[in-house]
Amino acid sequence: MDGIALPLGLLISGALGFGLGARPSALFRLFRKRDGQTGRDDAQDVIDYLYPLAVAFFAGFVFSTLVPDALSHSKGSLAAFVAGISVMALLSRFVFKRDPCCETGHDHRGFGIMSLAAMAVCSLNDGLLIGLLGPSWFSGLNLGMLVHKISSSFAIVQVLKRTGFRGPGLAAFGIGYTLISPAAYLIAGSPWVRGMPDSELLLAFSAGLLAYVTLVSLVPHARAIIRRRPRTAYGFAAAFLVSVLLGFWHTALHHKMDAADAPAGTLANPPLP
Repeated sequence: MDGIALPLGLLISGALGFGLGARPSALFRLFRKRDGQTGRDDAQDVIDYLYPLAVAFFAGFVFSTLVPDALSHSKGSLAAFVAGISVMALLSRFVFKRDPCCETGHDHRGFGIMSLAAMAVCSLNDGLLIGLLGPSWFSGLNLGMLVHKISSSFAIVQVLKRTGFRGPGLAAFGIGYTLISPAAYLIAGSPWVRGMPDSELLLAFSAGLLAYVTLVSLVPHARAIIRRRPRTAYGFAAAFLVSVLLGFWHTALHHKMDAADAPAGTLANPPLP
């Protein structure tokens, strides 16, 4: 079931965020207008309250599950993990010249092709990581990814509209953007990729990308929102705690299943040589 539900969730959450960003009038009625201003402040409200939740789910998963799992497969996993961190650091600092995967806290007047490329790379890695890990539906990674897709798609359509995208052009971009992560998920989960001898290294590399983005880009911007809107700290703390507890619970469950499947007299998780 998860094999269908996870990519479908990515598709629906991305399309929902993009649709709300393109036609926000119905959503904006739920928010109080301020001093006769337009809905731009309301759009920022949506991002400000959703963004810390997504970051907290990601951060909890990175600390409790992702890094330990990615580094546990082989000696080369650590090198691949460090390579993922290094590649994303180089891309964000010298190629994209902006924080990757970050839809808030920026002056988007200079939004251009490199910004689109950064968002596309992150969407590609999102799908690859979920496809390689195959997390359960109720995991910090999946919950965080679904919220992240809504907020990132909502934010990017707001930026595109301010830079002149309208009508068919905006719709075409929305369709392409929302399909990246589900397509990457299906590719990563295919027997061809899973049968590759170095698929574990690809997982560690992808984990390094997400760990860098979470700790260097997403967390600092979430902290800035919390300082500006202290109430969002409650949601951040609750989401982080839920994510960590889910991570530990799933890890313990997998260890129990491995122990039950292991032949008598052997270790379910033998130490690496």
